[in-house]
Amino acid sequence: MSGNEPALDVIRDYLTEPGLSDSARVRKVLRNLRELFPPYSSGSLAVVKRESSGLGVVSTRAINKGELVLVDHPVVSLTDLDLASSEFVNCDGGDSLALSAAICSQFNETVEECFRNLYPIRTRTHIPDDAELNNELLGALMRVLPDDISPTQFVRAVQLNSLGYYTFPELVTYEEGLRFISGTGIYAKGSMFNHSCSPNVNHYSIGDVTFFRALTDIEVGEELFISYIGRDLLVESKSIRDEFLDARDFQCSCAKCCLEQDVDDPWLEELDISTRVELRLLKSPEDRIRFIQRTLAEHDYITRDVFELKFALARELGREGTEIWNELLGKTNDVVDMQTIVVRMHYLRAFGESDSIVSEIEETGKLLLGSDIGSWKFIRSLFDMTDFN
Repeated sequence: MSGNEPALDVIRDYLTEPGLSDSARVRKVLRNLRELFPPYSSGSLAVVKRESSGLGVVSTRAINKGELVLVDHPVVSLTDLDLASSEFVNCDGGDSLALSAAICSQFNETVEECFRNLYPIRTRTHIPDDAELNNELLGALMRVLPDDISPTQFVRAVQLNSLGYYTFPELVTYEEGLRFISGTGIYAKGSMFNHSCSPNVNHYSIGDVTFFRALTDIEVGEELFISYIGRDLLVESKSIRDEFLDARDFQCSCAKCCLEQDVDDPWLEELDISTRVELRLLKSPEDRIRFIQRTLAEHDYITRDVFELKFALARELGREGTEIWNELLGKTNDVVDMQTIVVRMHYLRAFGESDSIVSEIEETGKLLLGSDIGSWKFIRSLFDMTDFN
């Protein structure tokens, strides 16, 4: 699966021209990336009935750690920019409602076939009326849906089966960089994966093209799991993971959760947007350092957000933050996710080149992203363009 150099060109062109938040430009970038990365299946997957979770994806042959098993394009999708300009932006479940509205104008036999495989439409489960389903959306859905699919069933299917797409998640999406190349979509095959808090498959996106790659060796007949929440949240306790999984309306019963079943952990604070904005508005490094230190001292944040603040502090301190850098490197040694790459790239910026750190970056990159996009050359080029902010 190639396309890494052309993909860099598409991203470079997007970042160097004005209008990052122009919807037409974003849609053009998404089209270009779809052309570079066509759908692909390794032929090693089958969707089967599972006793505990309805349908699930299992392997039909042995799958090797790091192997690409699927590349999927969304049947329908909605960018975060389009969501922000929709009437549903401030509603509970607004992304699902906005995506449902967008589907009305794209509904066809392919879309219908996809949705008939998704819960609750597949099981014909009754769904209570939803107060947020306004008359305009209700009427639009009734005009396009077949008689045996109710609008509330359909919206619920969108909510439970959509996948967010974030270009290089945990690398560059959440700040300026590529944060506009993000959204949510329904994937004919990708939406069939079940969740585990110890997933054996990593999924990531370039544009709205979503890739699925094995994190471990997978045996014949073994189920393949992804995580429905960010991999940076998988280090949290079960009670906190459950809070983030609540939108999917299910209680995870994976092996990891079963081991933690009796753990009573109070809900901690999340780092809010106002705190992030206040930090960004501070002009001097000294002010930012004092602000981060005070914020950490005064609040009990979840693990992900403590890590984010300490990482920001380490970047401000540079070489003077050796102790914090070592703490961050130690924590990323315990997990395999994009943060491993991000922290090490900024460590190299602060302390200079290190063959062992470069090797760790490339090893993680190739496991998560494959030999092309996960190569040191590609990661270094992307870092030079975006700073992994």
